[in-house]
Amino acid sequence: MTETGTARFGPLWVDGVRVAETELTSLAAVIHRGLRGLPSGSVVQLPAEPPVGLVARTVVGELDLVHVLGEDTLAYAGMDAAALIDADGVVHRRAPGLRPRRLPGTARLAATSGSTGHPEAVAHGREAITFQASALQERLRFEAGEVMLLPLQTAHAYGASVVELWSRYGVGLMLEHTSPLRTFIPRLVEHKPSSVDLVPSMLAMLLSAARRDDAVAAGIDRLRLLNVGGDVLPPSLVEAARAVCDQRLLDGYGLTEAGPNVAVNCPEFYREGTVGRPLPGVRVRIDDGQIMVSSPSVLLGYVRDGNVVPQTDADGWLATGDLGSVDDQGYLKVVGRRKEVIIVHGRTFAPIAVEDALRAVPGVDDAGVVAVREEHATRDRVHAFVRAESNGTDADELRRRCVEALPSGLGPVRLRFVDELPLLPSGKLDRNALREVVRACT
Repeated sequence: MTETGTARFGPLWVDGVRVAETELTSLAAVIHRGLRGLPSGSVVQLPAEPPVGLVARTVVGELDLVHVLGEDTLAYAGMDAAALIDADGVVHRRAPGLRPRRLPGTARLAATSGSTGHPEAVAHGREAITFQASALQERLRFEAGEVMLLPLQTAHAYGASVVELWSRYGVGLMLEHTSPLRTFIPRLVEHKPSSVDLVPSMLAMLLSAARRDDAVAAGIDRLRLLNVGGDVLPPSLVEAARAVCDQRLLDGYGLTEAGPNVAVNCPEFYREGTVGRPLPGVRVRIDDGQIMVSSPSVLLGYVRDGNVVPQTDADGWLATGDLGSVDDQGYLKVVGRRKEVIIVHGRTFAPIAVEDALRAVPGVDDAGVVAVREEHATRDRVHAFVRAESNGTDADELRRRCVEALPSGLGPVRLRFVDELPLLPSGKLDRNALREVVRACT
């Protein structure tokens, strides 16, 4: 473990190569010198490349500055950086321009995924980041010597929350940066980490590999924590995991605006089909089907044209835009996005439920569903995109199976077979891209 300032960096591997402790301390010192003297609240753009980007966010916090995650976040915020740190750790001061460069009271700017529209720049305070790390550590209980495998982008909220455990609690971090989709499965098998964090699309890849290779299945079973987040976990993946390994899928729920984590399953508090209980200190209620969150880690607001625009109500509750329910034991279940609900003749269908019905069809590898209001139409038309398994299944037969699997009452569905489904950088299904495909074909 490396300690510098308030940080307690754990062991770090980037693309399988161990980063020396001396390199981490040297980078921290170089970045600290370069940023010294900047006014409190100055915005600092970090590089995406590790280890510099990982070390820099801690140093920026120690100096009461604002670190920016994601290259486009400043554009969404309508701001400029007062300084930029390059991939070598060199700090470049920026000359003042027309746009604001300071955001007092803020510690981090991060962009939403844009899964439901235009991305927003989200501002969080220092206390929010500290609370998130503490609550997550209390729930997951990492110990000295454990190593987390992370094949997710650290510029997104989910990956960033894992990095905080590395920088604050000395937990080892094995980061797959260059080609995570290609390398995370071999790394899991060969290096035997304690945990892995995945989005559902990556989990599907892992389970597919486990069906073909016993060594991958054994690697999964060795994990203490198999964490899944970033999107709704399809029940079909839970069934697929049960068929190839003895590992529980520790589904969780969060969103950038909430800091990000709201609820997380863990070995001690686990209920299949839910995203777990809210983290300690987080409150959840359901308002007309919508998940509402109150937490010390909710956003200060969206940053637009350099101004923080609050997004919580007068009592501090955040409307998430997600649909869900809470059972009598306090476990939260997430159905999907409120904006994504498909309404046909007064009946509502969650896209994830339709997609899961298609994934259950033999010969189907994955599916994505959107509803689009076509020109001159009186209601939305449902479009299903299906990626077939490469096992030579007859296309007409597969189409027949898919049509039969669709829920009754959904109405006519336009079915398309595709080679790949579009994904956002966060790993979520890019439904906006699917809608653009539909509009381009009408």
